[in-house]
Amino acid sequence: MVKLRLLNVLVIFYAALGGAVAAAQEYPARPVRMIVANAPGGPTDAAARVIAQGLGDELKQAFVVENRAGAGGIIGTQAAAGAAPDGYTVLLSASGPLVVTPYMRKTLGYDPVASFAPVGFAAHSPLFLVVPATSKITTVGQLMSEARANPGKLNYGTAGIGTPPFMSAELFKRATGLNIKHVSYSGGQSQIHVALMTGELDMLFDSPSGLPLVKGGKLRALAVTSPERSELSPETPTMIEAGIADFQVNAWYALLVPAATPPSVRNKLSEALSRVLKSAVVRERYKTLGFEVPKESGGVEVAKVIQTEGARWKGLIESLGLPKE
Repeated sequence: MVKLRLLNVLVIFYAALGGAVAAAQEYPARPVRMIVANAPGGPTDAAARVIAQGLGDELKQAFVVENRAGAGGIIGTQAAAGAAPDGYTVLLSASGPLVVTPYMRKTLGYDPVASFAPVGFAAHSPLFLVVPATSKITTVGQLMSEARANPGKLNYGTAGIGTPPFMSAELFKRATGLNIKHVSYSGGQSQIHVALMTGELDMLFDSPSGLPLVKGGKLRALAVTSPERSELSPETPTMIEAGIADFQVNAWYALLVPAATPPSVRNKLSEALSRVLKSAVVRERYKTLGFEVPKESGGVEVAKVIQTEGARWKGLIESLGLPKE
């Protein structure tokens, strides 16, 4: 009787195991929702649509982008964190909601580490330190000398506190001890570019969206924030080459799923994402959008970056005394 019961238990166990394996092999059996915590038209949305198309082609199932903007990315990120962990809801997130926003908000509704299982990096986007083309400043060294000679006179612009350009500029100030004023604009990047070109602003840590203005002779790029020169502008030196030791900032985009999503599903998504990023079509599309293909795209790498960058930005936010909203 005992042997019979044991046999029944084993039959049930292997049947369940076989069912789980079959389910993993069949995934995805229906369309997958890809949440983007930003409005349509921005860089996160652009990256998501490239990746959604690629994953759909690889896995023979539709990946449908769903924009859930609001509260600095919290609304969409929270929705993804609370979704069923079955692989049919994924999150394409910019770095901000995972490594900056958690330290600037009193309430969040998700944990950037515990709520998610990273699948892999989807894209990188370095920032460029730029000045007006008419400026007498042609190097980072000259910019530093000018700022030291005139404390508080130079300024930089951003779309708001907590954005990658803001965090990069404040990191630059902390690394160099310079006194440079912040000016916030509500009209978006185009307004900031106009302010820079007309001399209203002295400098800006800009996204690659400003590179056409650099190539058109309207702005001058002094350095790029990536650890290596960017393929988007290989003639531009890095901040490290310009003499700012260990200065590295990369705006990045990553694919994540709810934390309890089965490893088999995560692995299938990760492998498909890796194949998408190797596509020549995706690489060319990225160049037009101002993205770089990540050199490492696995979930382990994303998890490490969330931990290390979260600690770095938390320390900077606390040192600046920024109030939590």
